[in-house]
Amino acid sequence: MSTYGQTGQGYIDYDKVVRTLPEYEAGQKKLELRSKILEDSIKPLIVHYFDSTQHEVERIVNIHRKMDSTEIALLNDDFRKIEKRIQNLQDYAQVELKRAREAIDARLKDIVSKKMEQFCIETGIVCLGEKEAVLYCSDCTDFTSDFIGFLER
Repeated sequence: MSTYGQTGQGYIDYDKVVRTLPEYEAGQKKLELRSKILEDSIKPLIVHYFDSTQHEVERIVNIHRKMDSTEIALLNDDFRKIEKRIQNLQDYAQVELKRAREAIDARLKDIVSKKMEQFCIETGIVCLGEKEAVLYCSDCTDFTSDFIGFLER
């Protein structure tokens, strides 16, 4: 009788398992690329903000005068608009990355779930769950390395 049949129940370390999947690496690369694209779309706005600030200060210094209250208010308003736009883009980028990460995680979970089912059928394991989800299990076996081997076949 195999060790699988002796216990019939066990767990896997999901984090270890998922990192061995080619889809995990592909997902990480997609996230990095998406992050880079979003970052590159925000950078010009930030550069514009700092350039505008520096240019306006230099302009005032070069003409040796103080700004009147109207100029200060207009300049502050312009800066606030740019800051708000930058913040909105950063918020959008965070939401986009979160959605992308959740979609990748859902896909990986689906892959692991289907493979776990096949693994259990082929090995005669009655009950197999993620290590973090198991509250108590007497005589449970860690099938992580066996499951990773199964995935690599």
